[in-house]
Amino acid sequence: MTLLVYPGRFQPPHKGHFKAIKTCLEKFPDAKIIVSIDVRKKDENNPFTLEFRRAIFEKYLSDFIDCGRVVISCHRCNELSVNGCLTAIKDCYPIADGIIAGKDRAPLFRNFGFNVIEIPERYYNLSSSKIREKIKNKNKITTDLYQSFCC
Repeated sequence: MTLLVYPGRFQPPHKGHFKAIKTCLEKFPDAKIIVSIDVRKKDENNPFTLEFRRAIFEKYLSDFIDCGRVVISCHRCNELSVNGCLTAIKDCYPIADGIIAGKDRAPLFRNFGFNVIEIPERYYNLSSSKIREKIKNKNKITTDLYQSFCC
């Protein structure tokens, strides 16, 4: 079995994240993926709670979770720096065979000693930052609003 970790803030999770996970599961038929959500405190750049983000992953990846191919977990960065987060991920998942990351984060993980599986470029136009910007002025995040932007 290949153990892959997909760490991130996932603020919010969106179809690009789901597609990246499904692509990795297809590419590595024996893989188990741990989606590791950063649990940093809610603020302007991190408006979604851990519970909300976990629930979204559980909803859209339920078939993979039910058969044991995907596990939703979390990590807490030791400090709010790149090295602090990389250390936390390495400490949480010392036996991981690889890290799933986009091209912007891949060099950081490689320099820290991780084997990196890069997310296909076709998913790069999907952005949590853009989604946060679109919903920034909404007072309440409803399921319908979230789905219209993310899924």
